[in-house]
Amino acid sequence: PYLLLALLVALTSALGMVLSNTATAVLLAPVAVRLADAFGIAPQALLMGVAFAASAAFATPIASPVNVLVMTPGKYRFGDYVRVGLPLQLLVLAVAVLIVPLVWPFR
Repeated sequence: PYLLLALLVALTSALGMVLSNTATAVLLAPVAVRLADAFGIAPQALLMGVAFAASAAFATPIASPVNVLVMTPGKYRFGDYVRVGLPLQLLVLAVAVLIVPLVWPFR
């Protein structure tokens, strides 16, 4: 289940870099429920993994309207988001994969 959660979080995170965070969550939530059912685990952990990963898309300005709004006034470039956001995103996702099953067990 941990590997499944990690893969789902990675997929959600990757999609979140090119889609809005809301669209990413809406697309992958049903996938998480089906995967949980197929593997015989509780869906809550996978759903929370999707929620965290969709909300932690810091590596591009695309995922969140707030990032786009501050881009021009702040004179930020796309690369600025990648340089600062990618390490933060990877940290948040790693912590989520470790902590989510403790709060929402797989069984």
